[in-house]
Amino acid sequence: LWLSRAADFYDFYVPDTSKNQTLTPDAALEYTLAAYTHEAIEWLSSERVLVVGTSSTEHRLSPDAYLATDRLPKVSKMTDYGGSHQRPAYAGNMTCFIQQSGHQLRSFQQKSDAVIEQYESIDLTWMSAHMVEEFWIKEPYYALIPHNILVMVREDGQLLTAMYDPSNGQMQAQDMGWSRHITDGWFKSVCVIPTDFANQIWVAVQREVNGETKLYIEYFDNAFFMDSALTTPAGGSPTDTLTGLGHLEGKELQILVDGAIHPSQTVVNGTINLEWEGTDIVVGLPFTNKVETMPFAEGNPSGTGRGKPGRWNEIWVQLIESAHPKINGKRPPVRYPSTPMTTAQPPINGDVRAFDTGYSRDKPIIVEQDLPLPFHLVTIYGNFEVNAG
Repeated sequence: LWLSRAADFYDFYVPDTSKNQTLTPDAALEYTLAAYTHEAIEWLSSERVLVVGTSSTEHRLSPDAYLATDRLPKVSKMTDYGGSHQRPAYAGNMTCFIQQSGHQLRSFQQKSDAVIEQYESIDLTWMSAHMVEEFWIKEPYYALIPHNILVMVREDGQLLTAMYDPSNGQMQAQDMGWSRHITDGWFKSVCVIPTDFANQIWVAVQREVNGETKLYIEYFDNAFFMDSALTTPAGGSPTDTLTGLGHLEGKELQILVDGAIHPSQTVVNGTINLEWEGTDIVVGLPFTNKVETMPFAEGNPSGTGRGKPGRWNEIWVQLIESAHPKINGKRPPVRYPSTPMTTAQPPINGDVRAFDTGYSRDKPIIVEQDLPLPFHLVTIYGNFEVNAG
């Protein structure tokens, strides 16, 4: 470790006492950790103590009050997992680092139930190992506001996110919900930038557009449900022609016109023509939200339902401020008779029911939202029967 001169961040010169140079308490310091093996320091994390991650081990460095050439720190090895050469993410009271293999995201945190000061490291990806076991991950970041999201890039160009609330106490892998994000292109890099009201997730995305490879800088916005989306300026005049879309030349775009879904259009010469005029228009690349449950093993009064055909007689999904999704491939009626014509269907707050989902041995429930509209899924439940004959 190299520590600068006190109160001078740029002075790292260590006095050479063999040349009669004076070693003062506030001088710069070079400090070598004692370890079982010769290993490189890969990352540092500033907590109440300084966490030092090497390629094989994790240490805590704790001064009594301050560091000086005559007050060297205490360094203790805590765990033996090893990290890759990447900046860690700091979530609540927990440091998250990528393990040396590049296929696991690990925590490093103090044990809350220990009598003495102890630290532990947990593999946060083991419940979702299928998402990382064949691909390197990089650039972990934490976006606290508004949704407590850990985000990182996978080497094949997908984006991984993990929902986690550090206020829940001691972190466990089963407390995390992992998701993959696939776009028309490849996510190359990610970072989180604080703003006044939220932590914005920014990405660098490589896309193939009209035979050319282009790099796009984009950010996530909870008000839009398309990728690489653009919107008309507020207070503009009604129009049925949108120009300036050359960055998506040849792409088929989803369109919202004053909150209503417009048929998709392909960009030609940077332009698309609408079937009707509107003032509040959003266009962008489509993507599909998909939630799939684990295989269902219940429903057989004489034992397990695994391996036996069964069906959901009905499925209910509870939604908040959402449009109707597809449930096992079928979409309930998108519009209600009470909604006037030429008026966009308001978002749903409540339960939506699906029937006739067919027989299956795994009995999963798949909920998909392919519309460019909000999708907030709260609960899935239903009525299930097994053919136990």
